[in-house]
Amino acid sequence: RGVALVVNCTSLGDARHEGESPLGPDDVAALAATTGVYDVIYQPAVTPLLGAASRRGLATCNGATMNLIQAELAFATVRPEVDSAVTHRAMAEAQAAGAANRQRPGTSRKSRRSR
Repeated sequence: RGVALVVNCTSLGDARHEGESPLGPDDVAALAATTGVYDVIYQPAVTPLLGAASRRGLATCNGATMNLIQAELAFATVRPEVDSAVTHRAMAEAQAAGAANRQRPGTSRKSRRSR
């Protein structure tokens, strides 16, 4: 209680630890309605922690989105003349395209390496 932000920086919830979460159901239930829950894991996009927080109606953010925000801020630093809305739209489209490629059969990291 009284926690404003929870950030999972562990590997719990990634492909090697599928179904695991650093917080149990009671821990998530005890979070204030204003608590934000972030998870640095990219895949899956919705980890058990983010899923539980989302079902509670808490604000959530996954690793891919955090990376996108970081890239936008970095780009704005080196190219301040570019409209931030244009940058955001372009990066969001690139993120969506990358996600779509990861979903297609034969495009996993393992299959790309073996080509």
